[in-house]
Amino acid sequence: MKRLKRALCHTVTHQNRRVRSFPLACIWGALALLTSALTILAGPPTQDTYFEFAPGSYCCYKAQQASRSCDHKCCVRAEKSGRFCSICVPVGSAVVKRKNDQRRSESREAGESASEVPKSTGSGFFISEDGYLVTNEHVVKDRGQVRLVTSGGVVSAKVVRVDTANDLAILKAEGKFSALPVALSRSVRLGATAATVGFPNIGLQGFAPKLAKGEIASLAGAQDDARHFQISAPIQPGNSGGALVDEHGNVIGVVVAKLSQKAALATSGQLAENVNYAVKSSFLLGFLESLPDVAAKLKEPNPRERKFEDVVKEAQEASALVLVY
Repeated sequence: MKRLKRALCHTVTHQNRRVRSFPLACIWGALALLTSALTILAGPPTQDTYFEFAPGSYCCYKAQQASRSCDHKCCVRAEKSGRFCSICVPVGSAVVKRKNDQRRSESREAGESASEVPKSTGSGFFISEDGYLVTNEHVVKDRGQVRLVTSGGVVSAKVVRVDTANDLAILKAEGKFSALPVALSRSVRLGATAATVGFPNIGLQGFAPKLAKGEIASLAGAQDDARHFQISAPIQPGNSGGALVDEHGNVIGVVVAKLSQKAALATSGQLAENVNYAVKSSFLLGFLESLPDVAAKLKEPNPRERKFEDVVKEAQEASALVLVY
């Protein structure tokens, strides 16, 4: 007990004479020791008893960047419960296991269950200001619930029509959006600049849109498939459905695939390096002829070359992250 008292009570020495201990230091020392003991007995914080999706949803992230609260209903609910928003979070986010069955039930009742994690993700771009969006058919092939993470927030969307042969799909969301013009691809030349803005590997690379720039490497796809361009822009999983734009800012293709490494290794004994493909915009325009009301809303192509930074900005504003549940 005496040792404990000496450890807790602070003493000083002045001119080789012991001075009376400070009672206040004794009190603070005792409180610190008591707090440590209670922390050890109580165990880790209870925060890990919930399902949490890190680093939070894109809409919450955008609100944080703007130094304001997100008014999306899922974020409001998450903020009130002191947790991350789990409704908008895509595949690849970390999930913390629950340790409390009661809180699992409460969270599910609030609509924050693991079933809210998307089955697939991809990229897309608006072709009309009233919400018609293009992506790949393989991104939305499950035909589940679709949500779009746009520059203005998270919105729901529905599949309007698909073109399985060319791996294209048209979606519709309610609202007003920035849109990209679509040009015929027959005038595109070998070596022309081509770029795409998309959302690759969001669980690893994050929610922010990513730019990939390259050239038209071939006017035909794998095995001389006339429907595709081969492009040198580096493409990753999640880029599927993104707009391929030229130096004018016109859509000349839709990013669709990359060469299978397995097939390349089996055929040549070598891994393929940066061999990627996009569906030509002429096939997209042909598909849109089956939707004349949508085709009538397309913007006129830009005739002049522009600053590349301006082209990227427009492509970014018209791009969306596609989440399929």
